[in-house]
Amino acid sequence: DWTGLRWDVSDPLFQNLEFADFTPKTFTYTPPAACPGPWSKVVFTADFTVTAGRQYDRTAAFYLGHASIYYGTTAEPRSTLSPSWHVERDVTDLTAIFTSSQTGEANIGNFVGTYNGVVYNGIIYANAALEFYPSNFRNPAPRTPDMVIPVNGTGGDAGTLNTTTDTISQALNLPQNVESV
Repeated sequence: DWTGLRWDVSDPLFQNLEFADFTPKTFTYTPPAACPGPWSKVVFTADFTVTAGRQYDRTAAFYLGHASIYYGTTAEPRSTLSPSWHVERDVTDLTAIFTSSQTGEANIGNFVGTYNGVVYNGIIYANAALEFYPSNFRNPAPRTPDMVIPVNGTGGDAGTLNTTTDTISQALNLPQNVESV
């Protein structure tokens, strides 16, 4: 039972970010001073809205320290419908990246303009935060990795694999006392 144990980060990851182009938006993260850990659970939350108009669904990819904390798809608006929705993702397994200040990136590439005579005018807005649940006797902190090492495409994004021979790789120097990978 997590009731009464939630501690929201006092400063969300970002608020009211507008996605009306293909430029990734950056944000900064600082661990919550009011809830320093260890945490029994960490939850990523986001709220999205697309203005009424014409737009296709778009891919949403949010990263913290180049590690993916959310990957999903947006809704499509209608001429008189502006959809809003809420998502949550348990990111406790990524606890190691939440213990230090990080730079983050929010990417929802969204074309707003006219293409082949068709006007695309649905603008996407998003808010995101991390919710931290402190550990206690009834809800102890789970065992989580000491390190999170993102493996991404060029530029730190998820990367694109177009053929069966495309790869994304990364060389690592692991400590000699590794127990599990």
